[in-house]
Amino acid sequence: MKKGPWLIGALAGICTGLLHFVAFPPWDVAEAAYLFALPLLLWMFTRPPRRRLAICAFLGFWLSWFLLIIWLRHVHPPMGSVGLIILSFLLALFPMSWALMAGWLLPPAMSRSFPQRLLTLLGLAGFWVILEWLKTWVLTGFPWLPLAASQWLRPAMLQAAEYGGQYAVSFILIFFNLTLAVYIQRLFLEPAKAEAETENADSEALANIPSRPRLQLRWRFCPEFYVALAMVFASVWIYVKTVSQGGDREPMLNVAAVQPWIPADLKWTQEMVQESLDVLQQETQRAVISTPKPDLILWPEAAPPYPIINAKGDRNMELWIADGIAGIGIPLITGALAQFPNGEWANAVFYIDPENGLRDGHYAKRRLVPFGEYIPLRNILFFIKTVVPLDIDLRPGDHSRPLPVEANGQIWKAGVLICYEDIFARLGREVAREGADFIVVVTNDGWYGEEAGAYQHAAHSVLRAVETRRPVVRCGNNGWSGWIDEYGNVRDVLTGEDGRVYQRGSKTFSLTYDPIWRGQLTFYVRYGDWVLWGGGVFLALAIWRQRRGAVTSK
Repeated sequence: MKKGPWLIGALAGICTGLLHFVAFPPWDVAEAAYLFALPLLLWMFTRPPRRRLAICAFLGFWLSWFLLIIWLRHVHPPMGSVGLIILSFLLALFPMSWALMAGWLLPPAMSRSFPQRLLTLLGLAGFWVILEWLKTWVLTGFPWLPLAASQWLRPAMLQAAEYGGQYAVSFILIFFNLTLAVYIQRLFLEPAKAEAETENADSEALANIPSRPRLQLRWRFCPEFYVALAMVFASVWIYVKTVSQGGDREPMLNVAAVQPWIPADLKWTQEMVQESLDVLQQETQRAVISTPKPDLILWPEAAPPYPIINAKGDRNMELWIADGIAGIGIPLITGALAQFPNGEWANAVFYIDPENGLRDGHYAKRRLVPFGEYIPLRNILFFIKTVVPLDIDLRPGDHSRPLPVEANGQIWKAGVLICYEDIFARLGREVAREGADFIVVVTNDGWYGEEAGAYQHAAHSVLRAVETRRPVVRCGNNGWSGWIDEYGNVRDVLTGEDGRVYQRGSKTFSLTYDPIWRGQLTFYVRYGDWVLWGGGVFLALAIWRQRRGAVTSK
C-alpha cells in the first residue's frame, strides 16, 4: 500500500474536520463554515478510491465531532466518556455519507455544461440538509449543531431561516463550499494540468493548443460560484430590508432569569435540598429589587428539589413556591418534576400566579433525552440500569399550548421548550403555530461541565428565534441564560465579572418586539421543511443524470 495517497487523503480529512470544529463554539470562527469542506472536495477531484475517501472523510469528521461534544464526558462518568466515543462515531457517519456521494457525483460533473454542473451542486447541497434532517430521527434523534448553528453570532446570515428554517441556511453554506471548490479547481487545477500536458506534448500538437493566457481566461468565469454569492447576499439583504422596514421596537416584558447553579450530580441528594431552596429564594429576592423591576420570574428546568405535583397529595413544594410568589407579587414560570395520580412522572413547566397560586394546565416535555429521562428498549437493554441511574421512564407531553402570562394589563403567550427541545426546529414551529408571542427555554446545562456545551446549546435558540420571528428568553441552572430578538440578535446574557456564563446569579432582561411580527406566522412556520423536498428533487435528478451519463459512456 502506497503511503503517499493515504497521507494526502488523511490530511484533507483532518483539515476539513478541524475547520468544521472551529466554526462552532467554543471557537466561533463562523467564516470557517464557508470553506470547511474545501480540503476534502479538492482532493476528490483526484478521484481517490471510494474506500480511501470514506475512511479519510470519516477520520476528519469523527475528530471534529469528538472535539465538539467532548463535554459529554461529564455526564454520569464513566458512561459519558463511552457515550462520547459512540455518539461522535455515529455523528461522523452522516458527513462521511455525504463525502461518498460528492466523490461519486462531483468529478464527472466538471466536464458537463453549466446547468448540469449546477444541478449536481444543488443536489449535493440538498443531500447535506437531508442528512441533517435524518439526525432528527435516527436513534431517537440528536440534531446537534447543524451547519446553520455556526452563524449564531452572525444574524445577517441567518435570515433565510424565516423562509426555509435552519436547513435553508445550511443549504447556502454547503453550496458555497461546493462552488468555491469548483471555482478553485477550474481556476488553478485544470489550467495547471492542461499546461503540464502541453509541456509534454510533441511540437506538432503544440501548434494546435491554445496559449496559456487563453487557457486561463477560458476557465476564469465560474457562474455557479456567483449563484452561491447571490444566495449569501440575498440573506444579508433580507436582514437589512426587514430590520430597516420594522418600526420602533415596543416593550414586551421584563423577565428575571434566576440561575441557581446547583451541581447537577448533587441536585437530588437530601443534603442539597435546603441549599437549593435557599439559593432559589435568595436569587429571586435579588431579582425583585433589581432595576428594572421584573414582570415575570423565570426558574430553570426542574428547579425545585421536589415535584410540584405529587401523586401522594403532598403539596408542600407547591405551597412553598406559591407563598413566596404571593409575597413578592410577581408571577413565576418554573421547570419542575411532576408525578401524576397514575404514578407517571413528567418533566414539566408550571405557571404560578401571586393571587391564585398554581394555575391549571402545564407544559410537559415532549422530546425526552434517551438514557437521561428514559431508557429506550428498557426490557431488552436491562443491563443499562446497572450503569445509568434511572429507575423510571418519564412520560412525554402531548401538546405545545403556550402558558398565558399577565403583565402591564396585557396577556402574553409564552411558548415553552424544555432542555434540548430547542434543538428540534419542528418543536419551535409548533409552539409558534399555537400562538406563542415569545418562547421560553428552561434547561439544565450543568451536566455538561463548564466548557462549550452551554454555548452550543444556546446557538440553537438563535435559530428558533429567526425561524419563528419570536423573541426567545433562556434560563439555565448553570450556563447560557439570556434573550434573543426575532432577528437572531443576542440582546443580553447573564454573565459574571469575568464575562463567563458559568456562575450563580440572576438578571432581568427587558424583552422588546417588532410589532410587524405580532400575531404573524413566518413562511417557514406555515409551510415547514420545503427545503428538504427541494433538495431531494435536486439530488434525485443529479443521481439520474450521473447514471444516465455512465450508461451512455459504455
